[in-house]
Amino acid sequence: GQDRAAEAIRFATEISVDGHNVYVLGPSGSGRHAFVRQFLEKKAANREVPEDWCYVSNFDDPRKPRALALPPGRSPEFRLDVEHVIQDAQTAIPAAFESEEFEAQREAITEEFKETQEQAFQQIEEEAREHEIGVVQTPTGIAFIPMKDGEALGTEEFKKLPEEQQEQFHGQIVTLTKRLQQVMRTMPKHARVMRQKMRQLERDVAGLAVTGLLDELIQKYADIPVALEHLKTMQADILDNVSLFLRPQDGQGAPAQIQQVMESKESAAMRRYSVNVLVDRSEEQGAPVIFEDKPSFVDLIGRIEHESEFGSLLTNFSLIRAGALHRSNGGYLVLDALKLLSYPQAWDGLKRALKSRELRIRSLADDIGLVSTVTLDPEPIPLDLKVILIGERIYYYLLQQYDPEFDELFKVAADFEDQVPRDDENIVSMARWLATTVQSEGLKHVDGGGIARLMEESARQAGDSERLSS
Repeated sequence: GQDRAAEAIRFATEISVDGHNVYVLGPSGSGRHAFVRQFLEKKAANREVPEDWCYVSNFDDPRKPRALALPPGRSPEFRLDVEHVIQDAQTAIPAAFESEEFEAQREAITEEFKETQEQAFQQIEEEAREHEIGVVQTPTGIAFIPMKDGEALGTEEFKKLPEEQQEQFHGQIVTLTKRLQQVMRTMPKHARVMRQKMRQLERDVAGLAVTGLLDELIQKYADIPVALEHLKTMQADILDNVSLFLRPQDGQGAPAQIQQVMESKESAAMRRYSVNVLVDRSEEQGAPVIFEDKPSFVDLIGRIEHESEFGSLLTNFSLIRAGALHRSNGGYLVLDALKLLSYPQAWDGLKRALKSRELRIRSLADDIGLVSTVTLDPEPIPLDLKVILIGERIYYYLLQQYDPEFDELFKVAADFEDQVPRDDENIVSMARWLATTVQSEGLKHVDGGGIARLMEESARQAGDSERLSS
């Protein structure tokens, strides 16, 4: 007897225009929840399973994790494959850096720098020797002193020399000092070149180790452009952050308590390159139908969790958690209107998501401006779903009266009638419904006389002999 309500819900679920969400209004006990569940599950079974969603690190800006959409059911496999690659890299990269070939190339670069340094000083020493000037190492640096017959001249001996010779020594020492300063100024440049060669050597060695690990994975996910792009970006970032994979030379300096805490935590490399699976559709058949019994702000929008480390609260993209809107994205979300309106900011959060057609995760405190802390700003996820609100008529009319955005977002009202006509069709339908309930609940069956008595009672509740109470 609820043909109009059924048609309204059918219309809303078949149209793809924005704002055609549904408010199901009617008295409690009129079968709203049961009908909506039965209708949506049947409808969803014929639709395609929506995409999985993951969050991964944004290597350019760690505060803004990237959202990846993967084919349904592929995200857990992608996460495990990436974890296995990082675990293998934690073994392969240190092994490559401990090889004899790498040590030989590194020593060659170091020797080249030392030779350049020594050659520059040798040239200065030879030039000083030609002018009978000695070069000595002092606590404050290198000094030049006059020489005669291979012996350094003292202060008194130097003063006994002719003034012309003294001035000649002074001029040559000033020239040599300038030459030495020029050489000293070029040393940082040579050291910088040496460090660049070292880094390039490390990149080359790490690249050989990582390329072999990632090539197979890149081929496996070549059919998923976003996954392929992330793997290539991850490969480049690993080469820029090789130190994350190298074992510390000496771990004995830290206190035992700190060592124990660090050992219990996952490695920095795993935290940086892991995949946070937000929504996994591997067990689903058709579009999702979510009945959210606790429609609070964080349970709808999602949350960013924090963990305590050495007395500080820290977070990263692996602590992003999905909300009901994420789980129902691509399908249907059913909410109780009274519960939704009871939670602070939940109604506003739902409206913002429906109007913008995207899911942007943030904390409730940040949303209302109570605190201003440094936290994550995850990339928003596109939103495409139908929301069905179920509630009493009073809440529908109040929202319609006092919230101008309500009619824009919930354009379809499915009104479940309090009463239906007492005709043969509705009597047979109610009898069938009773029989179905008896069978599903394992109750005792009702005979024809009992059905007739129940119809009389239903008419009495309706207050009209020509109608039945719904």
